[in-house]
Amino acid sequence: MKNKININLTAEACAILEEPLFVPYALMGTKKLAELVADYIEKSDILLLENHGVLTTGINLLQAFDKIEVLENAARMTLIVDFAGKKKSLSKEKIKEIEKLFR
Repeated sequence: MKNKININLTAEACAILEEPLFVPYALMGTKKLAELVADYIEKSDILLLENHGVLTTGINLLQAFDKIEVLENAARMTLIVDFAGKKKSLSKEKIKEIEKLFR
């Protein structure tokens, strides 16, 4: 995937999201799609399903929904900063501080 959603532009996204994974296309409702999702979901709780949409998991429905909301905002922020040419991710030190507090 050429462009990625930058989850390190905001503290909220950094605290709540894992790195989203891109899942290759498979026809909806097929065993192949189920197998792909099963393989990828072990590596991340946020999947970008090619030509389908986003799949998230959480300890409950609200947590999974929150991840989609934060991911949508992170995607929007990624587009804005890329377009404006003012990309500045959180520093490694700030990311460690957030991880220490929330993970």
